[in-house]
Amino acid sequence: MIQRLTKINQFLIFVLLVGAILYFGSRFLIPLIMGLLFASLVMPLAKRMERAGANRILSSFISTSLVLIVSGALIGVFAYQIDHFASDINTFHAAFLQSLNNLQDRIANITDISIEDQMAMWQERSGDFAVWLESFVTRLIGNMFHALLIFLLILIYTYLFLFYRDKIYDFLLMYIRRLKLEDPEQILYDINKVVFYYLWGRFQVMLLLGVLFYITFIIFGLPYAVLITIISGLITIIPYLGPFISGLLPILFAFVFFESFEKALFFSGIIIVIQLVESYVFEPLIIGKEVRLSPLVVFATVIGGGVMWGPIGMVVFVPLVAMFTIVARHTPELKPVGFLLGRARTEADHKEQVKTGADKPIPDPGKKVDQKADKDVENTEEDKGAKEERGEG
Repeated sequence: MIQRLTKINQFLIFVLLVGAILYFGSRFLIPLIMGLLFASLVMPLAKRMERAGANRILSSFISTSLVLIVSGALIGVFAYQIDHFASDINTFHAAFLQSLNNLQDRIANITDISIEDQMAMWQERSGDFAVWLESFVTRLIGNMFHALLIFLLILIYTYLFLFYRDKIYDFLLMYIRRLKLEDPEQILYDINKVVFYYLWGRFQVMLLLGVLFYITFIIFGLPYAVLITIISGLITIIPYLGPFISGLLPILFAFVFFESFEKALFFSGIIIVIQLVESYVFEPLIIGKEVRLSPLVVFATVIGGGVMWGPIGMVVFVPLVAMFTIVARHTPELKPVGFLLGRARTEADHKEQVKTGADKPIPDPGKKVDQKADKDVENTEEDKGAKEERGEG
Protein backbone atom coordinates (compact mmCIF):
# COMPACT_ATOMS: atom_id res chain seq x y z
CA MET A 1 0.00 0.00 0.00
CA ILE A 2 2.79 2.42 0.92
CA GLN A 3 4.68 1.52 -2.25
CA ARG A 4 1.60 2.23 -4.37
CA LEU A 5 1.09 5.63 -2.72
CA THR A 6 4.74 6.44 -3.34
CA LYS A 7 4.35 5.70 -7.06
CA ILE A 8 1.22 7.86 -7.23
CA ASN A 9 3.02 10.73 -5.52
CA GLN A 10 5.95 10.38 -7.89
CA PHE A 11 3.63 10.50 -10.88
CA LEU A 12 1.82 13.59 -9.57
CA ILE A 13 5.14 15.34 -8.90
CA PHE A 14 6.23 14.44 -12.43
CA VAL A 15 3.03 15.91 -13.92
CA LEU A 16 3.40 19.12 -11.90
CA LEU A 17 7.06 19.42 -12.89
CA VAL A 18 6.25 18.99 -16.58
CA GLY A 19 3.45 21.57 -16.29
CA ALA A 20 5.79 24.06 -14.64
CA ILE A 21 8.44 23.54 -17.33
CA LEU A 22 5.87 24.03 -20.11
CA TYR A 23 4.44 27.16 -18.49
CA PHE A 24 7.64 28.96 -17.47
CA GLY A 25 9.67 27.74 -20.43
CA SER A 26 7.11 28.70 -23.08
CA ARG A 27 9.31 31.33 -24.74
CA PHE A 28 11.97 28.75 -25.42
CA LEU A 29 9.74 25.73 -26.02
CA ILE A 30 7.19 27.25 -28.43
CA PRO A 31 9.65 27.82 -31.33
CA LEU A 32 11.32 24.48 -30.56
CA ILE A 33 8.08 22.47 -30.61
CA MET A 34 6.76 24.32 -33.67
CA GLY A 35 10.01 23.59 -35.49
CA LEU A 36 9.68 19.92 -34.57
CA LEU A 37 6.10 19.77 -35.85
CA PHE A 38 6.96 21.55 -39.12
CA ALA A 39 9.91 19.21 -39.61
CA SER A 40 7.62 16.20 -39.12
CA LEU A 41 5.19 17.68 -41.64
CA VAL A 42 7.75 18.13 -44.46
CA MET A 43 9.94 15.12 -43.59
CA PRO A 44 8.33 12.86 -46.25
CA LEU A 45 9.28 15.43 -48.89
CA ALA A 46 12.87 15.54 -47.63
CA LYS A 47 13.10 11.73 -47.65
CA ARG A 48 11.72 11.57 -51.19
CA MET A 49 14.29 14.08 -52.43
CA GLU A 50 17.10 12.12 -50.78
CA ARG A 51 15.92 8.90 -52.43
CA ALA A 52 16.02 10.79 -55.74
CA GLY A 53 19.70 11.65 -55.17
CA ALA A 54 19.67 14.94 -53.23
CA ASN A 55 22.00 15.25 -50.25
CA ARG A 56 20.86 15.99 -46.72
CA ILE A 57 21.74 19.70 -46.83
CA LEU A 58 19.80 20.33 -50.04
CA SER A 59 16.73 18.32 -49.03
CA SER A 60 16.54 20.02 -45.62
CA PHE A 61 16.98 23.46 -47.19
CA ILE A 62 14.28 22.93 -49.84
CA SER A 63 11.82 21.49 -47.31
CA THR A 64 12.40 24.40 -44.93
CA SER A 65 12.08 26.85 -47.83
CA LEU A 66 8.68 25.35 -48.64
CA VAL A 67 7.57 26.09 -45.08
CA LEU A 68 8.92 29.62 -45.47
CA ILE A 69 7.14 30.23 -48.79
CA VAL A 70 3.73 28.92 -47.70
CA SER A 71 3.79 30.47 -44.21
CA GLY A 72 5.40 33.70 -45.45
CA ALA A 73 2.77 34.18 -48.15
CA LEU A 74 0.00 33.56 -45.62
CA ILE A 75 1.53 35.96 -43.07
CA GLY A 76 2.07 38.62 -45.76
CA VAL A 77 -1.51 38.50 -47.01
CA PHE A 78 -2.81 38.46 -43.44
CA ALA A 79 -0.69 41.51 -42.47
CA TYR A 80 -1.87 43.42 -45.54
CA GLN A 81 -5.52 42.61 -44.84
CA ILE A 82 -5.18 43.58 -41.17
CA ASP A 83 -3.64 46.91 -42.15
CA HIS A 84 -6.44 47.50 -44.65
CA PHE A 85 -9.04 46.67 -42.01
CA ALA A 86 -7.37 48.99 -39.48
CA SER A 87 -7.56 51.87 -41.94
CA ASP A 88 -11.30 51.19 -42.38
CA ILE A 89 -12.04 50.80 -38.67
CA ASN A 90 -14.28 53.87 -38.71
CA THR A 91 -16.29 52.39 -41.57
CA PHE A 92 -16.74 49.20 -39.61
CA HIS A 93 -17.84 51.18 -36.55
CA ALA A 94 -20.43 53.07 -38.58
CA ALA A 95 -21.74 49.84 -40.13
CA PHE A 96 -21.87 48.27 -36.68
CA LEU A 97 -23.94 51.16 -35.30
CA GLN A 98 -26.27 51.00 -38.30
CA SER A 99 -26.84 47.27 -37.85
CA LEU A 100 -27.40 47.90 -34.16
CA ASN A 101 -30.08 50.49 -35.00
CA ASN A 102 -31.79 48.02 -37.33
CA LEU A 103 -31.71 45.39 -34.61
CA GLN A 104 -33.20 47.86 -32.14
CA ASP A 105 -36.09 48.57 -34.51
CA ARG A 106 -36.82 44.86 -34.75
CA ILE A 107 -36.66 44.42 -30.98
CA ALA A 108 -38.98 47.41 -30.52
CA ASN A 109 -41.51 45.89 -32.92
CA ILE A 110 -41.41 42.50 -31.21
CA THR A 111 -41.20 43.65 -27.57
CA ASP A 112 -42.38 46.65 -25.57
CA ILE A 113 -38.85 47.99 -25.05
CA SER A 114 -38.58 51.42 -26.66
CA ILE A 115 -35.68 52.47 -28.86
CA GLU A 116 -34.69 55.12 -26.30
CA ASP A 117 -34.34 52.50 -23.56
CA GLN A 118 -32.37 50.24 -25.89
CA MET A 119 -30.11 53.15 -26.85
CA ALA A 120 -29.34 53.77 -23.21
CA MET A 121 -28.42 50.10 -22.80
CA TRP A 122 -26.34 49.66 -25.96
CA GLN A 123 -24.76 53.04 -26.70
CA GLU A 124 -22.06 52.75 -24.07
CA ARG A 125 -21.40 49.08 -24.86
CA SER A 126 -21.04 49.75 -28.60
CA GLY A 127 -18.56 52.51 -27.93
CA ASP A 128 -16.55 50.24 -25.65
CA PHE A 129 -16.59 47.52 -28.30
CA ALA A 130 -15.24 49.89 -30.96
CA VAL A 131 -12.48 51.09 -28.64
CA TRP A 132 -11.55 47.50 -27.78
CA LEU A 133 -11.52 46.45 -31.45
CA GLU A 134 -9.33 49.37 -32.45
CA SER A 135 -6.93 48.65 -29.58
CA PHE A 136 -6.82 44.97 -30.51
CA VAL A 137 -5.98 45.66 -34.15
CA THR A 138 -3.30 48.18 -33.15
CA ARG A 139 -1.67 45.69 -30.76
CA LEU A 140 -1.86 42.98 -33.39
CA ILE A 141 0.01 45.13 -35.90
CA GLY A 142 2.54 46.15 -33.27
CA ASN A 143 3.28 42.50 -32.40
CA MET A 144 4.02 41.58 -36.01
CA PHE A 145 7.77 42.20 -35.59
CA HIS A 146 7.96 39.94 -32.54
CA ALA A 147 5.98 37.26 -34.41
CA LEU A 148 8.44 37.46 -37.34
CA LEU A 149 11.38 36.86 -34.99
CA ILE A 150 9.67 33.78 -33.55
CA PHE A 151 8.91 32.57 -37.07
CA LEU A 152 12.60 32.92 -37.96
CA LEU A 153 13.54 30.76 -34.96
CA ILE A 154 10.94 28.18 -36.03
CA LEU A 155 12.50 27.97 -39.50
CA ILE A 156 15.97 27.48 -38.02
CA TYR A 157 14.73 24.70 -35.75
CA THR A 158 12.89 23.10 -38.68
CA TYR A 159 16.06 22.94 -40.76
CA LEU A 160 18.14 21.58 -37.86
CA PHE A 161 15.59 18.88 -37.01
CA LEU A 162 15.53 17.77 -40.65
CA PHE A 163 19.32 17.79 -40.98
CA TYR A 164 20.03 15.92 -37.73
CA ARG A 165 16.98 13.66 -37.77
CA ASP A 166 18.99 10.42 -38.01
CA LYS A 167 21.09 11.34 -34.99
CA ILE A 168 17.98 12.36 -33.03
CA TYR A 169 16.28 9.09 -34.02
CA ASP A 170 19.27 7.01 -32.88
CA PHE A 171 19.41 8.94 -29.59
CA LEU A 172 15.73 8.34 -28.89
CA LEU A 173 16.09 4.68 -29.84
CA MET A 174 19.05 4.25 -27.48
CA TYR A 175 17.21 5.99 -24.66
CA ILE A 176 13.99 4.04 -25.13
CA ARG A 177 15.93 0.77 -25.13
CA ARG A 178 17.67 1.75 -21.89
CA LEU A 179 14.23 2.31 -20.35
CA LYS A 180 13.35 -1.23 -21.52
CA LEU A 181 10.11 -0.14 -23.16
CA GLU A 182 8.20 -2.47 -25.44
CA ASP A 183 9.05 -2.32 -29.17
CA PRO A 184 11.11 0.94 -29.40
CA GLU A 185 11.01 1.09 -33.21
CA GLN A 186 7.22 0.83 -33.20
CA ILE A 187 6.98 3.65 -30.64
CA LEU A 188 8.97 6.06 -32.81
CA TYR A 189 7.09 4.97 -35.94
CA ASP A 190 3.70 5.54 -34.30
CA ILE A 191 4.75 8.94 -32.95
CA ASN A 192 5.95 10.14 -36.34
CA LYS A 193 2.81 8.77 -38.01
CA VAL A 194 0.45 10.48 -35.56
CA VAL A 195 2.20 13.86 -35.83
CA PHE A 196 2.33 13.80 -39.62
CA TYR A 197 -1.24 12.65 -40.26
CA TYR A 198 -2.65 15.02 -37.66
CA LEU A 199 -0.88 18.11 -39.01
CA TRP A 200 -1.29 17.24 -42.69
CA GLY A 201 -4.93 16.34 -42.15
CA ARG A 202 -5.57 19.60 -40.28
CA PHE A 203 -3.93 21.55 -43.08
CA GLN A 204 -6.12 19.89 -45.73
CA VAL A 205 -9.30 20.50 -43.72
CA MET A 206 -8.26 24.12 -43.18
CA LEU A 207 -7.63 24.56 -46.91
CA LEU A 208 -10.94 23.02 -47.98
CA LEU A 209 -12.88 25.05 -45.43
CA GLY A 210 -11.11 28.22 -46.55
CA VAL A 211 -12.05 27.59 -50.19
CA LEU A 212 -15.71 26.96 -49.32
CA PHE A 213 -15.80 30.02 -47.08
CA TYR A 214 -14.20 32.31 -49.66
CA ILE A 215 -16.57 31.19 -52.43
CA THR A 216 -19.55 31.79 -50.13
CA PHE A 217 -18.24 35.21 -49.07
CA ILE A 218 -17.75 36.28 -52.70
CA ILE A 219 -21.21 35.10 -53.73
CA PHE A 220 -22.89 37.03 -50.90
CA GLY A 221 -20.59 40.05 -51.24
CA LEU A 222 -19.24 39.97 -47.68
CA PRO A 223 -16.62 42.71 -47.08
CA TYR A 224 -13.09 41.72 -46.02
CA ALA A 225 -13.62 38.26 -47.47
CA VAL A 226 -9.89 37.41 -47.66
CA LEU A 227 -9.21 38.49 -44.07
CA ILE A 228 -12.18 36.58 -42.65
CA THR A 229 -11.25 33.51 -44.71
CA ILE A 230 -7.68 33.49 -43.36
CA ILE A 231 -8.75 33.99 -39.75
CA SER A 232 -11.56 31.43 -39.96
CA GLY A 233 -9.32 28.87 -41.66
CA LEU A 234 -6.51 29.27 -39.14
CA ILE A 235 -8.86 29.02 -36.17
CA THR A 236 -10.26 25.76 -37.56
CA ILE A 237 -7.01 23.99 -36.68
CA ILE A 238 -8.04 24.19 -33.00
CA PRO A 239 -10.11 21.05 -32.22
CA TYR A 240 -13.73 21.48 -31.10
CA LEU A 241 -13.56 25.21 -30.32
CA GLY A 242 -12.02 26.24 -33.66
CA PRO A 243 -14.94 25.33 -35.96
CA PHE A 244 -17.42 27.13 -33.69
CA ILE A 245 -15.38 30.36 -33.55
CA SER A 246 -14.51 30.26 -37.26
CA GLY A 247 -18.22 30.13 -38.15
CA LEU A 248 -19.20 32.81 -35.65
CA LEU A 249 -16.87 35.44 -37.14
CA PRO A 250 -18.36 35.61 -40.67
CA ILE A 251 -21.88 35.48 -39.23
CA LEU A 252 -21.08 38.52 -37.08
CA PHE A 253 -19.74 40.42 -40.10
CA ALA A 254 -22.82 39.43 -42.11
CA PHE A 255 -25.20 40.94 -39.55
CA VAL A 256 -23.04 44.07 -39.41
CA PHE A 257 -22.70 44.75 -43.15
CA PHE A 258 -25.73 43.13 -44.80
CA GLU A 259 -28.67 45.49 -45.09
CA SER A 260 -31.22 42.69 -45.28
CA PHE A 261 -31.82 40.72 -42.12
CA GLU A 262 -33.17 37.80 -44.15
CA LYS A 263 -29.99 37.75 -46.26
CA ALA A 264 -27.87 37.60 -43.11
CA LEU A 265 -29.98 34.72 -41.79
CA PHE A 266 -29.68 32.80 -45.06
CA PHE A 267 -25.93 33.42 -45.09
CA SER A 268 -25.71 32.13 -41.51
CA GLY A 269 -27.51 28.96 -42.51
CA ILE A 270 -25.02 28.34 -45.33
CA ILE A 271 -22.10 28.84 -42.92
CA ILE A 272 -23.62 26.38 -40.45
CA VAL A 273 -24.04 23.78 -43.22
CA ILE A 274 -20.38 24.24 -44.24
CA GLN A 275 -19.33 23.78 -40.61
CA LEU A 276 -21.36 20.57 -40.35
CA VAL A 277 -19.73 19.26 -43.55
CA GLU A 278 -16.30 20.11 -42.12
CA SER A 279 -17.00 18.39 -38.79
CA TYR A 280 -18.82 15.27 -40.01
CA VAL A 281 -17.38 14.71 -43.51
CA PHE A 282 -13.97 16.34 -43.96
CA GLU A 283 -12.46 15.53 -40.56
CA PRO A 284 -13.51 11.83 -40.44
CA LEU A 285 -12.38 11.23 -44.04
CA ILE A 286 -9.12 13.20 -43.99
CA ILE A 287 -7.92 13.10 -40.39
CA GLY A 288 -9.72 9.96 -39.30
CA LYS A 289 -8.83 8.63 -35.88
CA GLU A 290 -5.04 8.82 -36.06
CA VAL A 291 -4.69 10.81 -32.82
CA ARG A 292 -6.65 8.14 -30.90
CA LEU A 293 -7.46 10.37 -27.94
CA SER A 294 -10.80 10.45 -26.20
CA PRO A 295 -12.91 13.58 -26.84
CA LEU A 296 -12.72 14.47 -23.14
CA VAL A 297 -8.91 14.40 -23.23
CA VAL A 298 -8.78 16.42 -26.45
CA PHE A 299 -11.11 19.09 -25.06
CA ALA A 300 -9.20 19.30 -21.76
CA THR A 301 -5.91 19.44 -23.69
CA VAL A 302 -7.16 22.32 -25.83
CA ILE A 303 -8.25 24.30 -22.75
CA GLY A 304 -5.02 23.53 -20.90
CA GLY A 305 -2.91 24.45 -23.91
CA GLY A 306 -4.75 27.74 -24.24
CA VAL A 307 -4.13 28.56 -20.58
CA MET A 308 -0.41 27.77 -20.81
CA TRP A 309 0.62 28.85 -24.32
CA GLY A 310 -2.35 30.76 -25.69
CA PRO A 311 -3.71 29.96 -29.18
CA ILE A 312 -0.51 28.11 -30.15
CA GLY A 313 -0.92 25.79 -27.17
CA MET A 314 -4.46 24.97 -28.23
CA VAL A 315 -2.99 23.57 -31.46
CA VAL A 316 0.28 21.87 -30.48
CA PHE A 317 -0.74 20.32 -27.16
CA VAL A 318 -3.00 17.76 -28.86
CA PRO A 319 -0.22 16.02 -30.84
CA LEU A 320 2.07 16.29 -27.80
CA VAL A 321 -0.47 14.47 -25.61
CA ALA A 322 -0.98 11.93 -28.41
CA MET A 323 2.78 11.28 -28.43
CA PHE A 324 2.80 10.81 -24.67
CA THR A 325 -0.16 8.41 -24.94
CA ILE A 326 1.79 6.24 -27.39
CA VAL A 327 4.73 6.08 -25.00
CA ALA A 328 2.39 5.30 -22.10
CA ARG A 329 0.82 2.40 -23.99
CA HIS A 330 4.25 0.79 -24.42
CA THR A 331 5.35 1.42 -20.81
CA PRO A 332 4.17 -1.24 -18.31
CA GLU A 333 3.91 1.26 -15.44
CA LEU A 334 2.00 3.82 -17.55
CA LYS A 335 -0.38 1.53 -19.44
CA PRO A 336 -3.34 2.57 -17.23
CA VAL A 337 -2.59 6.20 -18.11
CA GLY A 338 -2.45 5.33 -21.81
CA PHE A 339 -5.76 3.53 -21.48
CA LEU A 340 -7.31 6.56 -19.75
CA LEU A 341 -6.08 9.05 -22.35
CA GLY A 342 -6.97 6.90 -25.36
CA ARG A 343 -10.36 6.84 -26.99
CA ALA A 344 -12.83 4.07 -26.24
CA ARG A 345 -12.47 0.89 -28.24
CA THR A 346 -15.12 0.59 -30.96
CA GLU A 347 -16.49 -2.33 -32.97
CA ALA A 348 -14.36 -1.23 -35.93
CA ASP A 349 -11.25 -1.41 -33.76
CA HIS A 350 -12.20 -4.92 -32.66
CA LYS A 351 -12.66 -6.07 -36.27
CA GLU A 352 -9.30 -4.58 -37.22
CA GLN A 353 -7.62 -6.33 -34.29
CA VAL A 354 -9.23 -9.64 -35.27
CA LYS A 355 -8.07 -9.13 -38.85
CA THR A 356 -4.47 -8.45 -37.84
CA GLY A 357 -4.42 -10.97 -35.01
CA ALA A 358 -3.88 -8.28 -32.41
CA ASP A 359 -6.90 -9.47 -30.44
CA LYS A 360 -5.07 -12.57 -29.23
CA PRO A 361 -4.39 -12.50 -25.51
CA ILE A 362 -0.86 -11.64 -24.48
CA PRO A 363 0.81 -14.69 -22.89
CA ASP A 364 1.44 -14.38 -19.19
CA PRO A 365 5.13 -15.15 -18.51
CA GLY A 366 4.32 -16.08 -14.92
CA LYS A 367 1.70 -18.51 -16.09
CA LYS A 368 4.20 -20.09 -18.49
CA VAL A 369 6.66 -20.57 -15.65
CA ASP A 370 4.00 -22.18 -13.46
CA GLN A 371 2.95 -24.51 -16.29
CA LYS A 372 6.55 -25.46 -16.94
CA ALA A 373 7.14 -26.16 -13.25
CA ASP A 374 4.02 -28.34 -13.07
CA LYS A 375 5.16 -30.25 -16.14
CA ASP A 376 8.62 -30.78 -14.66
CA VAL A 377 7.08 -32.13 -11.48
CA GLU A 378 4.90 -34.51 -13.49
CA ASN A 379 7.91 -35.71 -15.49
CA THR A 380 9.93 -36.23 -12.30
CA GLU A 381 7.16 -38.28 -10.73
CA GLU A 382 6.83 -40.39 -13.91
CA ASP A 383 10.61 -41.02 -14.00
CA LYS A 384 10.59 -41.94 -10.31
CA GLY A 385 7.74 -44.38 -10.86
CA ALA A 386 9.51 -45.95 -13.83
CA LYS A 387 12.69 -46.43 -11.79
CA GLU A 388 10.77 -48.09 -8.95
CA GLU A 389 9.15 -50.48 -11.42
CA ARG A 390 12.54 -51.38 -12.89
CA GLY A 391 13.95 -51.92 -9.38
CA GLU A 392 11.13 -54.26 -8.47
CA GLY A 393 11.63 -56.13 -11.70
